[in-house]
Amino acid sequence: MALILAALFVVWLMTAELLYGVFFAGPAPADVVAMMQQIFQTSAGWQLLITGTLVGFVYSVAVYMATVVSLPMMLQQKTSLGRAVMTSLRAVQSNWQAMAAWYLIVVGLVLLGSLPLFVGLGIVVPILGHATWHLYRRSVTVP
Repeated sequence: MALILAALFVVWLMTAELLYGVFFAGPAPADVVAMMQQIFQTSAGWQLLITGTLVGFVYSVAVYMATVVSLPMMLQQKTSLGRAVMTSLRAVQSNWQAMAAWYLIVVGLVLLGSLPLFVGLGIVVPILGHATWHLYRRSVTVP
């Protein structure tokens, strides 16, 4: 699973670079201030933000659906990757309202934890991990 997630991260980075190239021709800005001006003060920058957010949403939903149950399942049951991912996908499909709500909670808390220079993630991530464990235990019948 780690290799698959690492590969998806690389594909996501390549997609982000491709999107940047589509919206901006020429060399990258020289510094962070110039990049912020390019993104927030041009129509191409706003188009990039909107498109990148939508594409990132698709990637994040795919990763969430494949891992929300599979990661804790593989830790607890020592099951195969294929079985764990299929169980995760079935759990999301059968409980899609609750899983969609949990997805939004995770996204919101990670965003909130990231705001104070990522320091809040030290509090948010363990809480989300613990809560995800309980979500897994309620979603999957353990033999």
